[in-house]
Amino acid sequence: MGELLLRVPYDVRREFEMVFGMKVTDATWQLLFSRFLIPQA
Repeated sequence: MGELLLRVPYDVRREFEMVFGMKVTDATWQLLFSRFLIPQA
């Protein structure tokens, strides 16, 4: 299986944290992207 690496720019991270009022870890980003990129059966 292949691997896909996405980098979230700092300003996008900061904007997300300001809007949602929480610190976003790398694990959280991984979970968010996996929900959208991996088809659910």
